[in-house]
Amino acid sequence: MSYSNHPVDPPLHLSTPRFNQAIYLVRCTLLAWLTFSGTTGAMAATEPALIPDATALQGCITTQMTPQQTSIVGFGHIEASAPGVLRANEPGQIAYLSLTLGQVVPAGTVVGQLAGSNFKALWQQQKAEVLQAMANEKTAMQLVRIAQKTLKDQISTQQILVLAEQNLAQAQAQLRIKKVQQRALEQGAILRAPTDGIVTRIEQSTGSFVQTGTAIAQITPTSQGLLRAQFFPTQSAPLALSQIKPGLHGFFLPLDSLHKVAVRVVSILPKDARNGALPVILEPLALPPPTSNRWQLGQTGQVHLVGAPFSAVLVPTRALILDQGQWWVLVKKPAGWARQVVRIGASTGENTVVTSGLKAGTVVLVEQTYLEFHRNFATRYQQPD
Repeated sequence: MSYSNHPVDPPLHLSTPRFNQAIYLVRCTLLAWLTFSGTTGAMAATEPALIPDATALQGCITTQMTPQQTSIVGFGHIEASAPGVLRANEPGQIAYLSLTLGQVVPAGTVVGQLAGSNFKALWQQQKAEVLQAMANEKTAMQLVRIAQKTLKDQISTQQILVLAEQNLAQAQAQLRIKKVQQRALEQGAILRAPTDGIVTRIEQSTGSFVQTGTAIAQITPTSQGLLRAQFFPTQSAPLALSQIKPGLHGFFLPLDSLHKVAVRVVSILPKDARNGALPVILEPLALPPPTSNRWQLGQTGQVHLVGAPFSAVLVPTRALILDQGQWWVLVKKPAGWARQVVRIGASTGENTVVTSGLKAGTVVLVEQTYLEFHRNFATRYQQPD
């Protein structure tokens, strides 16, 4: 009988570390095969409350409340602004009109004036009414002085004085009205640019006769469009839409650009009854240069509004596990790691806001979370029907 010089491996006992290592490798191989082979098996509906401690428990954090800023995210597109139309406020003839195509005019700039026989007739009529109202006031004042004197001489009564004072008050009110009308007529004769913009159409010229409301020119706003966005309610922030008010600031990020454009809310439209979306009109705080390609008609992108500050629990995004349509984290319990369902909000860099399901001071596993979450997978696997 011959003997080999090579050592013989000892038998594999159930209690040896080698056996435990072998079992661990078999479990990992089974998990990888089930994950990548496209199996249609389902997890059991009831999960064990606790998961045994991992072989190597490393990478834990203790959660704490962190100040955050509400970020309200929507989607929008830039659409053309309604052009401003310069119209005649009174009938008359255009005495002069200083507009040229492509001219940039600030809002309120005097660009022309009305005159002509029609306007002159109206102005003379208005002037005559003012003079008549001034004469009526003067007469009423004289009657008041007479009533005061006769009352003092005991020739008239107190009632006559009261009536004279009432007539004076009416005459003074009528004079104020006529003067306001006269100033309005004079201001109406002056043609002013209705908005900041560029003259894109001229429909009348010097010498043209116009009626009230006649379009004289069209001025397209220099803002080159407004941003129309829609914001939808979310489960993670159901009250976020109530924070959207005119004047709220944020930024617009076009899909084809990495540069943000600062914007503010101009107006809020009624909610869409079909899907609960809130339509909002926004404008840029400062219009980017046309060559920057950051504010072009038809451009679409994300709109981020900065809402009210709040405090929330943050966890590293790698600590979150999506399973069966829910988000989970592993929290430390006296007997081991426990699965905890959480509801998440916005992600900020490498962290994610947890809106519910997790309190400050909780120890959360952030390393090898997927492996720990699916430990003992084989014991919970159900064969498909």
